[in-house]
Amino acid sequence: MGRQVVKSFATYGEDAIFEGILSRLEWVTGQRIEMQTFIEIGGFHPIIDSNTYHLYKERGWAGSVFEPNTVHNYYFETDRPRDKFYNLAVSKMPGEAEFLIFSDGDSSNTINANFAEEKQKAQRTPIARKQKVEVITLNQVFELHREVFGNANPYLLSIDAEGEDLAIITGCNFNEYRPKFIMIEDRPGLSYFPNLGMIRPALAERNYHPIASSILTTIYIDYLSKESEDYDKMGRF
Repeated sequence: MGRQVVKSFATYGEDAIFEGILSRLEWVTGQRIEMQTFIEIGGFHPIIDSNTYHLYKERGWAGSVFEPNTVHNYYFETDRPRDKFYNLAVSKMPGEAEFLIFSDGDSSNTINANFAEEKQKAQRTPIARKQKVEVITLNQVFELHREVFGNANPYLLSIDAEGEDLAIITGCNFNEYRPKFIMIEDRPGLSYFPNLGMIRPALAERNYHPIASSILTTIYIDYLSKESEDYDKMGRF
């Protein structure tokens, strides 16, 4: 495989790492991975700190993006018109929650009160305002994705939900819904990231295995998929 330089839009190069995985699969199979879809939970901004903008811009993919902060509606509609944008939060149970906003430019806004409390202690960052948001489950997310893109299962599921990541995973039926890859913050070490150490075993129970990591995020592959079989033909990185 030849080397390539990938411009990253994600916080710690997660999109560049994922592009490397895709390039590896394409090299092994000799086939281009054409026009896939993604789901991004915790979209924040269409370009800044985005795990999926590279896929949108460079590969022509599109997907479903979930972000509770209404301030970003205009930017997604303007900068990523092929995507379907939802002003919804995602967690284990459907209903309504209080969305805690530190600032509109803060990517750590959350519906998780414990996460918000720990962030305030660690970073001395006050909550600027609160707003009620509708909450749906990951099962519902997949069904909304199916309505727009014709298939409930995206190639990539990206989750960056500021303390709700584990709840999102454990509230999903992975026997029915199986994205090929999951990109999720799961790296313990910061006190205000609760439950992160539980994400890896939870995904292992659901037959998702880690294949690459950034500082905070790990990329998992569906161990039952053909992609996993192809990926292992050349051994791990």
